[in-house]
Amino acid sequence: MLPVFITKKIYKSLGSSGKISSLAGVISVAGITLGITVILISFAIILGFKGEIKNKIYGFCSDLRLTSLDYSTSYETSPVIVNDSAFNAIASVPGVKHVQRYSTKPGMIKTADNFDGVVLKGVDANYDFNYLESVLVEGTLPDYSANGSENDILVSRTLCDRLDLKLDDRIYVYFIGTTIQARKLRICGIYSTNISNYDNIFIISSLDLVNRLNKWDSDMVSGLEIDLASLPLTEDVVSGIYSVVDSFSNDVPVTLRTPEDLHPDIFSWLDILDMNVLVILILMFGLSFFTIISGLLIIILEKVSMIGTLKALGANNSTIKKIFLGISSMIVVRGLLIGNAITLVIYVIQNRFHLLHLDSSVYYIDYVPMQLTVWHVILLNAVTLVFSILVLLIPSAVISRISPTKTIRFD
Repeated sequence: MLPVFITKKIYKSLGSSGKISSLAGVISVAGITLGITVILISFAIILGFKGEIKNKIYGFCSDLRLTSLDYSTSYETSPVIVNDSAFNAIASVPGVKHVQRYSTKPGMIKTADNFDGVVLKGVDANYDFNYLESVLVEGTLPDYSANGSENDILVSRTLCDRLDLKLDDRIYVYFIGTTIQARKLRICGIYSTNISNYDNIFIISSLDLVNRLNKWDSDMVSGLEIDLASLPLTEDVVSGIYSVVDSFSNDVPVTLRTPEDLHPDIFSWLDILDMNVLVILILMFGLSFFTIISGLLIIILEKVSMIGTLKALGANNSTIKKIFLGISSMIVVRGLLIGNAITLVIYVIQNRFHLLHLDSSVYYIDYVPMQLTVWHVILLNAVTLVFSILVLLIPSAVISRISPTKTIRFD
């Protein structure tokens, strides 16, 4: 009980003005506060940023794609034959949540003043429009189950700005093959994913329209988009889908591709961000440990006479070390509490009001996203607390070198 009593007395005395140790305590608390705040915010930004980008990519192209082998080299693909029996069999594979057909057709939009290359992505009434609804900035989603809606299309905000298009415009799209085909289409909605790979070229249109342009039968498509019940992708799901495909005749060799396979450049860039977090962690841990070590050393040096007196009264080095480790632990905990409170305020304000902005043409998103779970907070705080206490063993070793005879004679 004596170490606990002395620890509390010394800790309370740190608040007294005019003492060097009180300033050391404030600096130590500030260092821990700054360190944990930067660590938590850095984690929140990286997790939020990676999560937002992945949600955009997975939302547009689903968790898994079944395509022909030539899909990676051209949007003018060989058709994959998927009749209703094969479609239903794939949808019934354990782990598969939703399956949808799509077809693509390269073309060109020509206006009175400009032109641009595009790719029509044809979908049907079974298509999951939830993601496109979340990025719809103007107009409505097409309803391809309704009569007369085949010529309705979704165009990106990027293409509209580049070609001076607006909602409800009728535009001509030209398709070049053995003959030139033209279709007059109506812009029913405008979307914006901020992913240049999509916004620069893709127009969402009717599957029947694209299939007719490709001169394909109704059971021919460019591929299937498959949403999974849970991620990550397992080998059982892959083998289950391939077993279904192998059981149906298909002259075109097919393959399964994840979003990582389709966009290796983006996901490689996201992986590099992990290194940035590691560098920040090392720097902030270093700052926190340096300030707490310095603070404890100053407190110990200011309490040299007290340490000598305690030793003269029979206290051993272990007991005195526990006293100063307790003081430092209280300083660390105080810094962690203040840092967590500051992080919570910043987290709530940024996620609610999006005060910090980004250049969407570079970062694929127009604000700084933040995402952090309770378990992340607990883990980072626990690691900081444990390592802080461990490094405190270094300055506490000074206590064993203090001689009671010298300190008392000095006084």
